[in-house]
Amino acid sequence: MEISIISRKENQLVEREELVFLVNHESQGTPSREEIKNKLVAILNVDTEKLFIKKIESEHGSTRSKGTARIYKSLERALLVEPNYIVKRNLGEASAKEKKTKEKKAAKPAKAKPKIK
Repeated sequence: MEISIISRKENQLVEREELVFLVNHESQGTPSREEIKNKLVAILNVDTEKLFIKKIESEHGSTRSKGTARIYKSLERALLVEPNYIVKRNLGEASAKEKKTKEKKAAKPAKAKPKIK
């Protein structure tokens, strides 16, 4: 399996980098999302949790697949911007829920305790 980056551009508004990549998989079927993600992480030297693969499309009758991915500057920003189904696909359902609840708890201000006189 060979992966080549077709385009790479910075999106400063949402603090991410957007990639279009091509996967050449001549001797096998379409690789799994996890295999592609691990290979992209190795090629780009980024943190696994900050890379989100949006889609992978196999070309009909060919041994190539085209995909799009996004690399965020922080996991918190990714969780704010990405839809839940993309987060679940990339992080797994259990870890996606845990990270969302941790983020919500961190964002809530602490309640003031009533003063007892």
